[in-house]
Amino acid sequence: MTMKKDKNGFLIKLPFLILLLTGLLSSCSTPKRPQQTVTNLSPEEAWQQNKTKLNSINEWHSEGRIAVSRKQEGESASFTWQQFSDQFFLKLFGPFGAGAMELDGTLVGPNKRVTLRQGNQISYAATAEDLLYQQVKWRVPLTGLTYWVKGVPVPNHPVDYLILNTDGSIKEVNQLGWRITYAKYDFFEEYYLPTRIHLISDELEVKLAIRNWKDIK
Repeated sequence: MTMKKDKNGFLIKLPFLILLLTGLLSSCSTPKRPQQTVTNLSPEEAWQQNKTKLNSINEWHSEGRIAVSRKQEGESASFTWQQFSDQFFLKLFGPFGAGAMELDGTLVGPNKRVTLRQGNQISYAATAEDLLYQQVKWRVPLTGLTYWVKGVPVPNHPVDYLILNTDGSIKEVNQLGWRITYAKYDFFEEYYLPTRIHLISDELEVKLAIRNWKDIK
């Protein structure tokens, strides 16, 4: 084995130095996102904990891509979505809706009203679904997505069925005429959230890919 002698007369093993430096560099690297914690909870018990935590998210910002199709027709767009309790702001970029579109307003409650801005044109409607349908003929379930995008069902509405993963996250849920399948989850801050969502109704298919999420409360 090659040996080296320092100025104080101590013998230093070079392979040991290399191993030590490698360990120090590894400890300074960017930490990976945490893995889902393994517990002794059943999927149903873990789901109750997950649901409580996810329902507490009322204000958030997300970015990603949405694709909508019906039979042989389809469109897609990038989006940014900001939610502030009952108020929302959604911007769509790309071919979906023939250019950039901005929707904002209130999705729930007796005074709900939504505004759509596209270029110099401004339109109004009682619901985001109606307004988007008027413009692009796609009835995307934006009100439901406010909850489904977090991985929880819409509260105070019946759930036809619910299938859970072993960690207590939703694998598939059927609600309000839509079958929602969650293909992938990831950690954003301390939340375990969906990043691939597939929605199917009798008339429409919607796919969401979420690349960024931030709790802004």
